Amino acid sequence: MSTNASRVPRILSLIIAVVGVIVFAVGVGVYGYTVAQLKNQHITVAAMDPTAPGSQAGKPVAGPITINAQIKAIEHHIANATGGLTFGQMKSVSSDGKTFSANIAAGVCSANDPGGAKGDALTADCAKYYSGRITAQQGAWTIASLMVSLMALGVATFIAGMGIIVLALGVAIYIVVRPRVVPEVVTKAEAVAEKHTK
Repeated sequence: MSTNASRVPRILSLIIAVVGVIVFAVGVGVYGYTVAQLKNQHITVAAMDPTAPGSQAGKPVAGPITINAQIKAIEHHIANATGGLTFGQMKSVSSDGKTFSANIAAGVCSANDPGGAKGDALTADCAKYYSGRITAQQGAWTIASLMVSLMALGVATFIAGMGIIVLALGVAIYIVVRPRVVPEVVTKAEAVAEKHTK
C-alpha cells in the first residue's frame, strides 16, 4: 500500500474528530444561549401555595429543573382558578369581562348560576369564571413558551452529546488506522548468514 493511500483514513479520522468538536460546540452554544434568554426574562418560579411553596419556588427560571417547576406551578394555579378545567374546556362567556358575549345557559359558570342573555351584565359566578378562563388562557400560552425552551435545551444537550460521540469515533478510527512500527524479527539463520558475510 502506498504512503498516500495509508494517510487518507488518518486524515478522514481527523476530519471526523474536528466535526465532532464543532458539533459539541454548537450544542453547548445553543444551550448557553437558551439559558441566557431565559435569565434575561427575569422569571422566578412561583410558589405552589404559601404553606407548601415547592423546592424551586423563588429561584430564577434558567434550566430544565426550574422550567419544569414553573410549569407545574402554573398548572397548579390554573387548576385552582378554573376548578380543574383547561382553557379549551371553558366556554367563552364574555369578550370584555363585563357583559355576556352570547346567550349563556344556566349552570355554565357554576351549578347555581342562572346564566344570562347577550349584552346583560355578567353574574358574579360568570365574572369569576371569565377571570379563571383568562388565567387559563395566559397560563396555557406561558406553558407552551416554557415547553419550547425546555425542548431547545433538550435538543442542545442531544447535539452536544452527538458531538462527543462523533469526536470519540474520529479518535478511535485514528488510533486503529495509524501506522504501526513492526519490530524486525531476525531469524537465527539470517543472523548466522550476516555474521559470515562480515
